Amino acid sequence: MNTLTKWAVEDYHQMIEAGILENRAVELLAGEVIEIRFIPWRFLK
Repeated sequence: MNTLTKWAVEDYHQMIEAGILENRAVELLAGEVIEIRFIPWRFLK
């Protein structure tokens, strides 16, 4: 059984301040912390 935690914006900011998300490209989307990957702009044309 998987458990999914929905995060609030305040929680997300606290994780950033605590360094938990340091050196990671992440976004908070609909309560989920999602790791995003970098796509160079030249490939988006």
